[in-house]
Amino acid sequence: DKPRVQLVFSNNGGKDFGKPIPVDLGKTIGRVAIVLDDKGKAWVAWMEEGAIYLRWIGQDGKKGDPMLVAVSSGKRGSGFPQLTAMAE
Repeated sequence: DKPRVQLVFSNNGGKDFGKPIPVDLGKTIGRVAIVLDDKGKAWVAWMEEGAIYLRWIGQDGKKGDPMLVAVSSGKRGSGFPQLTAMAE
């Protein structure tokens, strides 16, 4: 009954999945974007009430601190976060 943003990894093409890793800060409205970097970390952007956040999550479950990317409206018309990967 409470919205959540969680991440799971699969090491076998989606046949099996690991345990869900919590991503959000507790007041999520969802609208998630995700991209994997060349080191296997997932970068997740999501919206909390009035803000867009970003954090990385490793396949071992370690998480980077959430970073406030922008202040935004919680209204549907405010859009969705988008991410893209860049090669080094």
